[in-house]
Amino acid sequence: MKRLADKYLISELVFLQISGDISNRQKEILLAWVNESEENKLFFQHLLSKESYKAKLQVYQAFDQQARWGNIAHAITKYRRKRLLKYSAIAASFLMLFASGGYLLFYSGNNEEGTQTVATERQEPISPGGKDAILITEEGSIRLSAEKFQINSSGSSIVNNGQTVSYTDSKTAENAKKLVYNTIMVPRGGEYKLVLADGTQVWLNSESEIRFPIRFGEVHRQVWLQGEAYFKVVENKRKPFSVMVDGKTVEVLGTSFNIKAYEDEDQMVTTLESGAVKFSYGDQSQPLSPNHQIVFSESHSSMEMKKVNVAEVIAWVNGEFYFKSLELKEIMKQLGRWYDFDVDFKDKELEGYLFRGFISRKMEFREVADIIEETSKVNIKLDGKTVEVSF
Repeated sequence: MKRLADKYLISELVFLQISGDISNRQKEILLAWVNESEENKLFFQHLLSKESYKAKLQVYQAFDQQARWGNIAHAITKYRRKRLLKYSAIAASFLMLFASGGYLLFYSGNNEEGTQTVATERQEPISPGGKDAILITEEGSIRLSAEKFQINSSGSSIVNNGQTVSYTDSKTAENAKKLVYNTIMVPRGGEYKLVLADGTQVWLNSESEIRFPIRFGEVHRQVWLQGEAYFKVVENKRKPFSVMVDGKTVEVLGTSFNIKAYEDEDQMVTTLESGAVKFSYGDQSQPLSPNHQIVFSESHSSMEMKKVNVAEVIAWVNGEFYFKSLELKEIMKQLGRWYDFDVDFKDKELEGYLFRGFISRKMEFREVADIIEETSKVNIKLDGKTVEVSF
């Protein structure tokens, strides 16, 4: 199913299946597609899961429904457009949510219609990233994705299952006062989950690094972050938890939040899902309430607080990219971290093109590129580990 209109046919059938309005013939077509490949089967199961629907619904609710439908209708044929428009707004929104595992809408000030897809030769695929990280201890380094293990280190048990590495404090008197630090480095094209000794869970995004004690001291819990991570902190009022990011501090008790702080970006963004945190830098301090975000500008040493939809911010934790009125330059930067490629904009004007929508992180990059090309005048060419973007 390479064309967007064909993908919408399957989305329509999935909706009819869930709503109970599917005919026997339509069910045959849907089942034939499901049985075409293991990938189709897994994706179909994913669409039907309550977790998938709930997550995508949260993202959907952040959108202007009419603007979304008006834009994406340009990408499908007149026949399919007429057919889909007979459905209710809810049905149409469902189809938009699930077509091809995601969608991207291109929009500009003059709202140009009519796109042109440039034919390209067959190129080597760029596969999506996966579970990958390097653990650095006092004894050396271990590629976490390469082997499963259970070891004891400085009074703590470390268990790695290939997706998550977990620490358990043995609380021996010998090691009660000694703080031993480990570091986890997640490369481009990787992600990994860490469970700290207190039970706090940390999801690490691509090109990120965290330094942490294998067991916490008696006074506070402190870790150091570079890149992006989503935290679910175990509450302990007697022992506050703090994340250090290049001189800035995010203090928490028991809460869930996301921090994005890459070295090549001017802004550090802290988003609170639940609980309470306080952001501090120098003599500046700002408490944060749920569903709010603090954006700190490195170049101006200033901070701005705004209300956000947290589901959008942490979409990456649930296996998706979410782009809200985002420039193509920033989108390609995020994709480059996950798919591990460099970007070369042949036409600088394209860097400022705005897109919005979501896509699955499980898709191959060529599929993502096809969606961008079909909804805009952008042409994307793969040249080894470099992606060329042009008109």
